[in-house]
Amino acid sequence: MKKRMTAILVLMMLTVCVAAAAEGGAGVTGTSFAALTGLKEAQKTLAAGVKIGGAVYSEGDRIEISDQENVRILWDAVSALGTGEKTEAPADGVSARLSFWFRDDTVFELFFKGNTLKTADGEYYALRNEEPLRKALNELKDNSLLTVKIDGYPFVLGKSTPQDLIAAGLNHYVTEEDGTFSFSSDEGESWLYVNTEHGQPDEPILTVNAFWSNMYTEYCGFDGICSIGWLDDPDAVWNPDGYTVDERDNLIEDGEMSAWNHWEGLGRWLTERYGAAVSEEGITEARIQLSDGRTVCVSTNDTPVCISLLPY
Repeated sequence: MKKRMTAILVLMMLTVCVAAAAEGGAGVTGTSFAALTGLKEAQKTLAAGVKIGGAVYSEGDRIEISDQENVRILWDAVSALGTGEKTEAPADGVSARLSFWFRDDTVFELFFKGNTLKTADGEYYALRNEEPLRKALNELKDNSLLTVKIDGYPFVLGKSTPQDLIAAGLNHYVTEEDGTFSFSSDEGESWLYVNTEHGQPDEPILTVNAFWSNMYTEYCGFDGICSIGWLDDPDAVWNPDGYTVDERDNLIEDGEMSAWNHWEGLGRWLTERYGAAVSEEGITEARIQLSDGRTVCVSTNDTPVCISLLPY
C-alpha cells in the first residue's frame, strides 16, 4: 500500500505543481524568496484552509515525511529562507529537491544545489538563513538511517524500545540469556532479533537484526519487493540483475519472476552510497556517520536489513 501511494504521489508531482516561474524583477539582487519560488501561492493555499499532507526530500534517495511535526518544522524553515544575488551553481554542490504536497493535490517544490536555490527558469540564487533548513534536513536524514519498519510500524534506534514492538502487536517473543529479544510471528519459523544496552524492555533499541525474519521489513525504501509500475522503487532501481525496471515488471507480470525477496539492491546501494565492504561470510556492511557524530552500522546478506547504533 505504501508503494502504491508513493506512485500516486509521483504522478501528482508530474501533473500538478505550484512551483512558479520567477516573478517580475527576479534578476534583481534582493528579490524575495517567495517571488522566486511560488511560496506566496503555497501560503495562499494554506490560508484557504488546505492542509499540507506531507513532504518528500530527495538528495539522490527519497525520504518521505508524513509526521506532521516534522512537516511543520520543514515548512517553517523554508518560510524563513531568503535569497541573495544571482550566482553560478557550485560545481561540487549536491542537487536536491524538497516537495510539499497539499490535500487539494497541489505540490510546492524547491530545487537546490549546494547552498543555492534553482528557480523554475534555471537560474541560481545564493541562499540566506538556510541553517534552520539544513539542520532539519540533517535530522531527517539521520532519522531515516536509524529507522526500520516492521510490519508497517516504524522503530527508531536509540528511541524506540522492545516494549514499543510488543505494543504494536509483536507479542510473541522470548528473552535470551544474553538479553536479546527474539520475536516471531510464524510460530518460530523465523525470528527478528532486538538488543538494548542491558536487555531491558523499556530501554532504547540499539540493534534490529532481521536477517532471519519473514516479517515485512522496510529500510530506506527497501523492502525486498519489486512493485510493478513504480519506476523509483529502490529494490528495482538498485537491483544488480541487469534488467531494466520495465523488463523486470514484464517478467513479474508474465509469472517468470517473483516480485518478492529482492534484497540484492540493498547491498548494492550500501556499497555505492556508503562504501560498504563484504566480509568473508558474504555480509555487506556499511558504517555510516550521522550528522551528530554517531555511527549506524547497516548490513545485509541478500536478506532483510540489520542495523546497529554504535557508541560515539
